Amino acid sequence: MAAFALIKVAILLALSLPIVSGLTIYVLESHPGTTEQEACSAADIKKIEEMVDSALKMADETVKALANPDVAKSSAFLSLFGSKAKPADIAAQHYTPILRVLKKPSPIRDLKSIGEHDLVFTCPVEKYEKKAAKVGGVYASTRNWDVAAKKLNLIRIMPLALEADSTIDAVAKEFQAKKTFKEPVPLPFTLIHEAQHSTPIVGVHRVGDQEVGGKKMYGLNQIRNILPEDLKVKNAQNFAWFAMLAVSHSDLLTDDCKGSPAAISRDLSSQEGRLLKFKKRYAAVCKQWPSDDLAAKFKDEVE
Repeated sequence: MAAFALIKVAILLALSLPIVSGLTIYVLESHPGTTEQEACSAADIKKIEEMVDSALKMADETVKALANPDVAKSSAFLSLFGSKAKPADIAAQHYTPILRVLKKPSPIRDLKSIGEHDLVFTCPVEKYEKKAAKVGGVYASTRNWDVAAKKLNLIRIMPLALEADSTIDAVAKEFQAKKTFKEPVPLPFTLIHEAQHSTPIVGVHRVGDQEVGGKKMYGLNQIRNILPEDLKVKNAQNFAWFAMLAVSHSDLLTDDCKGSPAAISRDLSSQEGRLLKFKKRYAAVCKQWPSDDLAAKFKDEVE
């Protein structure tokens, strides 16, 4: 029986780990005469390297925050992950894999030899022109390995995203000072989001982009007040926002409601009146929350 129990534990552990065996990280490099339509320029590659470094910093700060004994009582955790989520699981399934897998990408000139255990950053330019991207455009796109569909493991960084900050420190300070998060979305934020779509990074814990009323839940106000509690841990943007708050508003990741998080531990999507009912009480007890303007702007694709 003891041997069986050990085997069962080993199986459960294996299922919980991302598919990272022998994973190599690349960036598709442009060069004279290239025929690759998604190759990255030298400037793009520099920004992608900085993006990876900053995303690792965000993931590290988030894992540390999730180790705080009071984080499960915090308005940030309850608002973004719900009352049933466990901090240790959130860390192990969605942020620790980023620290384990992501690293500075090695340049590669074509995709001919790319296999199942490779992950490649690319920079599309043909389908997503900058002019079009500025109007309801796409920041990034994640593809996962599919032999039948001839898909590789890609994280495709669009022109709109490459115009944004590639590091997080300045953005975090501005967000903290102005209390409102505005476009353009910084690259590390985008990468934390895309990592949640990527099988090579988070494995079986990969999540999508949830919708309510036909609208994808990208905005901070949306995912706090509209997204149902059972969908919070299934929405990639929730993980990006929590990591953002970990580096900009760490006071929201403690017991900031002094043990009285009633206003945020309920599902407000079907009973919006509850938000008004608890608003005064919540504001008096909890730390002041920042806001954002991403509800109708941030977009990505998963293929």
